[in-house]
Amino acid sequence: MNKTTGILLLAESISFDPKVKKHSIEKICNTIESDIFPFVYEFRLYIKLWFYNQEKSAMLSTCLFDDEQGKVRFFHEEEVSNKRDSNMTPGIDFNFSFKAPIPKPGNYNIRLFEKDELICDYPLFVSNKC
Repeated sequence: MNKTTGILLLAESISFDPKVKKHSIEKICNTIESDIFPFVYEFRLYIKLWFYNQEKSAMLSTCLFDDEQGKVRFFHEEEVSNKRDSNMTPGIDFNFSFKAPIPKPGNYNIRLFEKDELICDYPLFVSNKC
């Protein structure tokens, strides 16, 4: 196998304890509610990757898509590399956050790519609280 695989989670709170090298994830989200549109939401992502390539690194793109229009609402690119011990499958676990505009209720997707190849897709429904 010569690729990167992984998972992505959206949560209300994600923290990392460097002493024990563990993440804590609270309140995983499948939906977001708002009573005002448009609004800006802070997305908190946990990403876990495994590298099945010789380089033991990947150039990642994280995108938020409005599926109705196919429009990219957020784009972030970053190179990540192996952080695991030599006896483990190469990879990295990390979290980051970003803010993006949500213009209206509907279905959105957070997608993680390595170069042009989709690694994972996280569907998210945004609803009107009223």
